[in-house]
Amino acid sequence: MGLFTDIADAIGARLDAYRSGRDYTTGSATSPSRPLPTVAQGWSNVQTGQGYAATDKGASSYFAQPVTLSEHEIVQLYEGDGLAARIIDLPAQEAVRQGVRVVTDDATLADEIDDWMASLEYADGHHGLLQALERWERWRDLFGGSALVLITDEPDTRKPLRPGERLTRVRCLSRHQLQHTDLRGGDPMAGEPAHWQLVGTPRVFHRSRLIFNGRGEMPVHLRQRQGWSVPAYVQCWQALVGCGTVDSAVPTIMSMFLTPVQSVKGFAKLLREGKIADVFALLGHEQLMQSMHKVRVIDADGEDYKIQTTSVAGLAEIMDRMPERVAAARGIPLTLLQGRSPGGLNATGESDARFFYDSIKAKIQEGRMTPALRRVLDVAFADASGPTGGKIPQRYKIEWAPLYQEDAAQTAARRQVLVETYARAIESGTVLPAEATLMLEDAGVFVRDDEARAIAAEQGASGLTSLDILQQTRLALDALHTPATAPRLAEIIGVPVPDQAQIDAYWLRVKGGAPPAAL
Repeated sequence: MGLFTDIADAIGARLDAYRSGRDYTTGSATSPSRPLPTVAQGWSNVQTGQGYAATDKGASSYFAQPVTLSEHEIVQLYEGDGLAARIIDLPAQEAVRQGVRVVTDDATLADEIDDWMASLEYADGHHGLLQALERWERWRDLFGGSALVLITDEPDTRKPLRPGERLTRVRCLSRHQLQHTDLRGGDPMAGEPAHWQLVGTPRVFHRSRLIFNGRGEMPVHLRQRQGWSVPAYVQCWQALVGCGTVDSAVPTIMSMFLTPVQSVKGFAKLLREGKIADVFALLGHEQLMQSMHKVRVIDADGEDYKIQTTSVAGLAEIMDRMPERVAAARGIPLTLLQGRSPGGLNATGESDARFFYDSIKAKIQEGRMTPALRRVLDVAFADASGPTGGKIPQRYKIEWAPLYQEDAAQTAARRQVLVETYARAIESGTVLPAEATLMLEDAGVFVRDDEARAIAAEQGASGLTSLDILQQTRLALDALHTPATAPRLAEIIGVPVPDQAQIDAYWLRVKGGAPPAAL
């Protein structure tokens, strides 16, 4: 027992010395190789080797960035692999699919802003601010960062952007097209330089003329790649490699699915006697006859020919599982990524789609696109030749259209609930029919032409029954449920005159007493 204990202690001392980076005999520092890791938590045992890399394979596990992709490798992968392209395109396309609306107090001004956004040039022959933001977001995921350049009538782009400059167009650049020149005049705390140069040209832009996407996501002292993020392919590289491996292996497997088998009597004996040439000649004659006469002739005594199938059990499951890893890494529902129906009992995929769209709204639309859109609009509003004539709206907001669209059954159910709710409100005297009609129309339950809407609004806004008054006070309802004023008021607003039972019920519920003779 003493000998084994001494050996274990010696091995443990050597492992501890190596793990700490010291030479076992001299105690000096060893070469700068990676220290021998141990398990970060849990038990360690020198004698059994638990927790030491030399004897415990689990202790050698560590994380390393799987791959570094160049700009050209990224483009080749994007253009040559449909799945790789879809995981980049889908989030950005879905973010702008339903459009965006700039809401102001002036409806006419809002329409002019929409027209200006649609006419803004973002590439040669291409227009649309929303399309520019879609490319801006797509290139962020593809290259690990992008920038939207605000190009104005100011020729010296080194200067900070001043209010009043006329915005002529925007351009989208990938992170590989920009390099920072220095940190002077920038923000050292945020690690942002003041000027950025267009690679391969003398053109330099002040940071105020650039809207970045994919920068500043890590603390300054930990940033790599000049502060840019990583391409989306890096974060799901292992899953993409797995999908590519499976896809390339399937044709090979299927080519071996049908295997001809020829049994020859005494085949092993012929091999031992060196008559393999006779065997090949026999097989060649049989193959030639099958090719020429569509028949295969074999010896009836001991020979056989058949087609065997290779088992492909589990292949379909493997092919299905690999895209699931890609979908999970990118946060995209598999039903949208592959365009197939959800599987499972009573599976609809609705919850996955809602979660995906909520994520896009929070991270892409409101987290990145809305600040960028507001920045562009502020520059355009300050321009005297812009959509607002140089006047920045006091109050404007950016509203994104809902990404999740109801089907016919869901729309019908929602409208039915609204109609039943307002019907009960009318019966109880809480709202008037004209008011409920306008509210239901605003909720999209039904649509009427302008003339019908004007008549309803006039009926709802006559005299004491103004919709504004109804929303702020019960004075009109009190008048409608007072015997002296009820007939005339009911005639003005076009509703039935409430009977005495309805009047008594209204005052008992609202005031807790009997109705007055007159107001």
